[in-house]
Amino acid sequence: MMSKRPLVISPIQLQQNDVLTVYSPDGNFRDHDYMITNEEGRVIRKGSVSANLNEFKLRIVGLKAGVYRLIMGQYQEKFIVSA
Repeated sequence: MMSKRPLVISPIQLQQNDVLTVYSPDGNFRDHDYMITNEEGRVIRKGSVSANLNEFKLRIVGLKAGVYRLIMGQYQEKFIVSA
């Protein structure tokens, strides 16, 4: 039996100014703080979400084309921003 991923993002590849959806299949996020890092590991954006949420949306504004990671606690998911 496969365990569910605690963090799912969609879409994996998006354009600048698109919306990234972050979802927790477990029903709510284990950690409420998130950060987005670039390929070098530099923190580009930080924030937090309310308790008892299982989904939130981030508008991808101000990020250059490239590969990024959304990190919440010990979990991370990669996404790509296209120009």
